[in-house]
Amino acid sequence: MKTLKEKMFYFLIIFVTGIIMLIAGRLNGNDFLFGIGIGLAAVSVAKMIQYAVLFKTKDAARDYMVASCDERNLFIAGRASKLTIQITSLAGLAAVIAFGAAGYEDYSILTAVIVCFISVLYLAVYFVVSRKY
Repeated sequence: MKTLKEKMFYFLIIFVTGIIMLIAGRLNGNDFLFGIGIGLAAVSVAKMIQYAVLFKTKDAARDYMVASCDERNLFIAGRASKLTIQITSLAGLAAVIAFGAAGYEDYSILTAVIVCFISVLYLAVYFVVSRKY
């Protein structure tokens, strides 16, 4: 049950952060900050409810822990992550080309920088994880 307490504490921190952002956004008239705060608060409440229901009984908690550590599920998650980064990179490169063709050079450069940052971040995480395991 230590895992449940850690997860609940983590989402409680996110909830409090979301509420602080929501209040700050409302007081300053910043709709962006207000929206991010609402999103963080809502997702954290949903995850806390999910874990509370999931860990209601010891059998359900054990089944969840076994399923989360299952090699097949870990392999599928790894493949999904890799495919997601590839699709994101290709979509970003398509956006760079589209922005460039439409004459939006600033957006094209910004998108190219973001795609490069994501690619470098992926490589860095890959090398860190490969050395760890």
